[in-house]
Order: sequence, then C-alpha cells, then structure tokens
Amino acid sequence: MRHRLKDVFPFRRAKVAPVPISRDFYLSVLAAKAPLPSLTDVVMPDGGNGRVAGMGVPLQAGATKQDLVAPLARGLYAISSVDQKTVLKLRVFSKEEAGFDGNSISTSKMAARLNEELKTRIRATWTILQATFEAYDPDLYPALEFVLRVTSRLAELTEGVIADPLAMTYRMPEDVPSAPNPGDAFNVRDFVTIQGAGPDLRTAGLLKFSHPEIVLSNVEPELLDQAALFLLSVAHGVLKGKALNSGDKLVSEKSWIVGETPAVGPQWDMAPALELIPVEKSMRSALEDWRANDGNAVR
Repeated sequence: MRHRLKDVFPFRRAKVAPVPISRDFYLSVLAAKAPLPSLTDVVMPDGGNGRVAGMGVPLQAGATKQDLVAPLARGLYAISSVDQKTVLKLRVFSKEEAGFDGNSISTSKMAARLNEELKTRIRATWTILQATFEAYDPDLYPALEFVLRVTSRLAELTEGVIADPLAMTYRMPEDVPSAPNPGDAFNVRDFVTIQGAGPDLRTAGLLKFSHPEIVLSNVEPELLDQAALFLLSVAHGVLKGKALNSGDKLVSEKSWIVGETPAVGPQWDMAPALELIPVEKSMRSALEDWRANDGNAVR
C-alpha cells in the first residue's frame, strides 16, 4: 500500500501565515550526477555534515528502512522539518518524463543572464527533483528557508542547479538561501525577480504566494534601476503580509495607486497582475517619495 503524507507526518496549523503559499509553488533541482544521494544524505534530525535538520521517508509502496539510505529513485518522498510544521513532497523523475531539454534552455534568450557553469549544469541534467509544499509553518519564513535549504543540499550533492520557473531563475546551490537584510527573516530576491529591460518592468514570483504580479509601465531608461528596486520593495511588503488590491495607495505620501493591468501594454504571458501608477506626479517624483520614505513602499 502506498503511504500517504498525512499518515506519515500529521499536519498542524495553529495560525494563518502572513501570505499563503500557492499550490503552484515548486522548486526543481536539475541533477547532473548519478547515482542520486539518499534521504539520509540530505536530511537528518540533528543535521550535521552539511545535512539539513529534518526527516525524510519514501512514499513508494513496499518501501522499507533500507530505502532511507539507498539512492533516491523515481517516485515520491516526504521531507519534514524537525517540528513537522513544514512538509515537502519530493517527486523524482527523469528529464524525459518532464520533456526537459537543457540544450534549448542553455541557448535561449534567457541564457544571456546565466554564467557558463550554470549553462553547463543545465545541459548535463539527468534527473529532476521537484519540491512542493504539503504543509508549511504558519510563521511562513521558517518554511521558506527549509525548502531553500533542502533544494540547495540536493543541488550540492548532485552537481545540479535550483530552478524556480515562476521567478524565472536558475541558481547555484551555494547561492541559496541568500543572506537576509538586517532585521528580516528572509531575502525577497530568493523568491521574486524583476523581469523586463524597459520601458515596462514586472515582478516574477509573487504567484507562488497567490498574489498577482506587479507591473510598472513606461519607465524612463534612467529610472529603470530605481524602479526595479521599488518593485522589490513592494514585493517584500507583500511577503510580510501587505497584500495589494486594486485601489490601494502606497508610500506615506500616497504617491502610487494600484490599478488593474491595462488591456494594452505588457502581456507578460497573461499572468494575473496589478499595475502601480503614480498619483498626480511624474514617475520620477513618485520614486523620490519612495526613497524619502527610507525605501519602504508601505500604505
């Protein structure tokens, strides 16, 4: 009989998270090395020797304790934090099953942003290990750190790359997780990127938190860097629980209003999105108000 996650790790949620983790949230490890590591290479209750503090079990029918120390194989596994507040489902499958073509990715337009080591590892992908959430710590940030550490460990052991399709990123294991800014429990750049080279910019990754992406349109070339930082500031606020809705106003001077994405302009693959629009000011002045507010896009 196949094991069910709820039978292995009982899920408990004592309170509501600042923002929900979407069922569409997943990270993939593109493994370039065989054989794969074992569960006990990745997680152990006390951590140590590079392992993540956690517990893992195979979910395949007929699995035994021996499977804990055997190389990961095609199928499903559960990986839990020690306190069992966060439970990940790990699916292991071949690149052929996924229809994954590393060569096409490494030569695509996106590859211009990747270094040679990343492209080499992507081309060498043999197996894909996909992590999704079955349950998560209601404090949210421990859960986000846990999935980053687990995928980083898997990528390290498989000479692989961590792919975040919704944020449109490929990252080396040593780059995950990023150090948070002082006073923060997370780094927004681990989950959200800014896409576009002007005149239109948007976030990529907020959909992982059941929140529309955020768009800035018609940004002047000399303002692109500031506008990108502004969007990251807004995304940071969303991950701390400041969800946006159409009609909301941002920054202490109420310099920005949140509107629906226009029917014309950037389509961004039709992803749900909201647009930030300066209120009775130029974009330059509205960005100056944001900087004067210590870089916080609070309402």
